[in-house]
Amino acid sequence: MIAFLGLSKRYGQQQVLSHVDLEIPDGMVFALLGPNGSGKSTLLKSFLGTIFPDAGSHISIKGKNILGTLAYKRDVSYMPQQPNFPPHLRVHELIALFEHLRRQSCPFQEELIRDLGIDQFWQKPISALSGGMIQKVNILQCFMCDSQTFVLDEPTLGLDPHVVFFLKQLIRQKRDQGKTVLFTSHIMAEVDELADRMALLVDGKIYTVTSPNEMKQQKQKATLEEALYEFWRDATT
Repeated sequence: MIAFLGLSKRYGQQQVLSHVDLEIPDGMVFALLGPNGSGKSTLLKSFLGTIFPDAGSHISIKGKNILGTLAYKRDVSYMPQQPNFPPHLRVHELIALFEHLRRQSCPFQEELIRDLGIDQFWQKPISALSGGMIQKVNILQCFMCDSQTFVLDEPTLGLDPHVVFFLKQLIRQKRDQGKTVLFTSHIMAEVDELADRMALLVDGKIYTVTSPNEMKQQKQKATLEEALYEFWRDATT
């Protein structure tokens, strides 16, 4: 289980996260929802260790504190929304670099290269790739290793429909293998389709933790988008 306890982060006068308590069980696809500026990226970066939260914050995996440690990162894969890969590297050089940095087995590399058609531009530099090609490489670097936790930031952004379908199947496969997938998305149909549980984060605070089906049943709506709109209207009136 991933647990956030009293997670807070302030930048100057701006309180981005305010005492967030959140638990994400193992073997689950968990969606983190909220408008732009709600604190989603700050929460993800705190978990990934790219920023350090304020004093009094706690983040743990299976009950073990991970703040300020490095070892846990070998078992976490990250798919950023807009990857900033070194443009001068060729695809095969970039993937070799990721594999070296991960220092773990990457048994799914060849299968993903084939299934995503990356072999067709394996020798090309990143600078010569289209946006869709770069996103395929992004999927590859995230899912090629046998990680326990996958963190995906708006993962379907810029993908062709057939690649979106492939990625959704991959996410379900990881969940069925007992892996944990934490993702953000602004596409409610996507959340409804994939997420076992979800949390709504607004202005740095958790407003609810539920499932898409529970939210739709609670608000008696056919779609998650309608249900969340109703929930938010009720919460702010």
